Amino acid sequence: MIHDLWEDLRYGSRVLRGAPAATAVAVATLSLGIAANTTVFGWIYSLFVEPVPGVTRPGELVTLETVTPAGEYTVTSYRDFRDYRDHLTLSAGVGAALMNPFNIDGGDGPQRVWGELVSGNYFDVLGVKPALGRTFALDEQSDAPGSAPVVVLGHGVWKRLFAGDPRIVGKTLLLNGRRFTVVGVAPAEFRGTVPGVVLELWTPMAMGPELNGQNRNLLEGRDERQMWVTARLRQGVTLEQLRTQAEGLARRIAEGGPASNRGFGVAVMALSEGHWGVHALLGRPLQLLAAVCGLVFLIVVSNVANLQLARAAGRQREFSTRLALGAGRWRLARQLLAESALLSAMAAVGGILLSMWMGQSLAWLLPPVLEAKIIPDFPVRAPIVGFVAGLCVIAVFLTGLAPAAHLLRRNAWDQLKDNGRTVSASAAMRRTRSLLVVLEVGLALVALVGTVLFARSFQNGLRIDPGLDAQHLLVTQVRLSTFCHTPEDRIRFCARLKERLRLLPGVQAASFGDHVPLTFGMPPSTRVEVEGYAPHPKEDMRVFESIVGPGYLESLAIPLLEGREFRETDDAKAERVTIVNEAFARKYFRGENPVGRKVRFWGRWNTVVGLAKNSKHRTLSDQDMPFFYVPQRQTRPDSFWVAFFVRTRQLARDAEGVRAAIRREAAAVEPQAGAIDVIPFEESIAGLLYPQKIAATLVGGLGVLSVVLAVTGLYSLLAYAVTQRRQELGIRVALGAGPADILKLVLSEGMRLTLLGLAAGTALAISAAPLAQDLLLGVKAHEPAHFLLSGAVLLGVAILACLIPGWTALRVQPAIALRRE
Repeated sequence: MIHDLWEDLRYGSRVLRGAPAATAVAVATLSLGIAANTTVFGWIYSLFVEPVPGVTRPGELVTLETVTPAGEYTVTSYRDFRDYRDHLTLSAGVGAALMNPFNIDGGDGPQRVWGELVSGNYFDVLGVKPALGRTFALDEQSDAPGSAPVVVLGHGVWKRLFAGDPRIVGKTLLLNGRRFTVVGVAPAEFRGTVPGVVLELWTPMAMGPELNGQNRNLLEGRDERQMWVTARLRQGVTLEQLRTQAEGLARRIAEGGPASNRGFGVAVMALSEGHWGVHALLGRPLQLLAAVCGLVFLIVVSNVANLQLARAAGRQREFSTRLALGAGRWRLARQLLAESALLSAMAAVGGILLSMWMGQSLAWLLPPVLEAKIIPDFPVRAPIVGFVAGLCVIAVFLTGLAPAAHLLRRNAWDQLKDNGRTVSASAAMRRTRSLLVVLEVGLALVALVGTVLFARSFQNGLRIDPGLDAQHLLVTQVRLSTFCHTPEDRIRFCARLKERLRLLPGVQAASFGDHVPLTFGMPPSTRVEVEGYAPHPKEDMRVFESIVGPGYLESLAIPLLEGREFRETDDAKAERVTIVNEAFARKYFRGENPVGRKVRFWGRWNTVVGLAKNSKHRTLSDQDMPFFYVPQRQTRPDSFWVAFFVRTRQLARDAEGVRAAIRREAAAVEPQAGAIDVIPFEESIAGLLYPQKIAATLVGGLGVLSVVLAVTGLYSLLAYAVTQRRQELGIRVALGAGPADILKLVLSEGMRLTLLGLAAGTALAISAAPLAQDLLLGVKAHEPAHFLLSGAVLLGVAILACLIPGWTALRVQPAIALRRE
């Protein structure tokens, strides 16, 4: 059996070498189909099947998220985490982590590295064994602030910054200017607990206040909700049992705890279902990409099957002769399958290599506001190899069985008599090839409709009015936690840099704030009490807010409707003031002028000194949302970072000189600030449209590929038909047929197949379009214009594909065609 298989493969390789052009086309198209599907499978596997690689028994890990009174999911405070850690008896351990940037200095100057502040039991809960040294010892797992100045390095940063020196364990380095001892190096496959994000450094949460210049509220405040919480199920305990226990504990905390927990609950779910991480952002786009890649693969397989059928038509005499000489039908079918297997094997190699390159495309499309490394390398792992093998099996049978069925079902002697001196495809084979072309055109139309929908959606998102002027605005984020160790340090740095930026040539205004509107993450919120407003018994009085500097509204070009902006004199010694937006005034002051009214938050009453026009803060689809602003000088700022906003006289995307000056001024004020990235605010907004950008770009690319493959299949069918009908065409010309008649003959066949494909594709697209509605902005999935435009584009390209073989048909010379026959 093995010898026979080897002979089949040897003979198949000779056949494929005998038609190098056809073989190259088949391998190239199959490689593209395999690569596209493998790439998306690799992303899905990394983000959903193995969201936290490098841990022990990942199936036992779950995530705990806080549920707000409004039913929204959010992260958890460290104080709440400690209650879960100490009282969830059905878990084998509960760990917490906070994604954080660090300035790490091993002696060659500071380098920016993203890592996590983690609970002391973090590595024990995850079951991560170090590649070098150890993780945190029991005496380093205290919750006491400043009790454990130790660090575990990620494998990548150990190789990159310390040349993989095994003597690093026990040495000290500077983190944010503080001295820490390296106790271990994590294994290469471990990258932290944020799905899709590569993190490279871990230090105990107890060091957070000291590292980031914060007060102890990070560890003690129940309203400081910043932690990702991961738990491990005990042996024999189900997810539902742990969820029930956690929900009961959350209720007891809310009933007996401070007002910060009133109405809050907890949700327990699998890691892949969590709402924090790249997987939550890309879930729906990846589902759509997987569906479109499936369409592309079907088109590719149909194309190759069509090519194989065309080649098989030329081998009818060969197979008829072999059947007549006693070869079994299974023996010949196996030969055809062996040839398809060789094609698929070559395509698999090309597909895997191509997918390793394509696998980085999610990172290429990342918005510039994300500093951490997103999506790990695209290694060739066993699941990916298995997936490719499955695609190859499907391709082998779909591309090999079709020609086998047509060639081997007829009587050998009948085929020999029918063929005579000619070699032509049977009527059944022609029908099958036509059906495959109809299928390709239909599937291509579905992909093209998706391309049009997502392209329009992305453009609509870019055109949505955010309530501020983004075209002349530059934004940069400075990681204060890496060099400012007290609130006073933060205030001084922000004031000095703001003043220097305001004086730069080409700058109209400059300010700063602790939140970048319309970017990833939600703005901070706090409970308010409003003078003269009586809330309903269960009304949630939490309102979104932002701590900002003087001139903030002017810098973002948010119109001030009443009152004044914040001033430099609005400091800790002055009257406490705030600015509210229209939605705040409409809800809490019944639309009256709020200037002079009082709002209480953070334990103090504040006077409203300004009314700002509504602007969008969380998403581009936000409706009017109550919001208020607080002057930085009247707070004790302890945020990890601050954003500087610079309004330029020219378009921000053209203000490269101003961007360079901002970087220069930041380094002049504080060399430890690191290399900051200054981007046009329009690019920051585009980051919020990342799912739509992914859908528009990648679905668009696949849609174009689908059209090219479909028209290639149509062209090859018509070109082959012209070759086979050369004698007929010669006779028609000899009998007086004109060029228009010959061209009409070819075009009519191509248009018949195209129109059938468009009809089938339209029906399928209408059925599938609603599935993408939740990713569309300002676009209705069923708008007829999208189907008409897609159909017109595909029809136009199909006409061009038909004209090429039509031109070939016009050049047939009757005398030559008849003499050849």
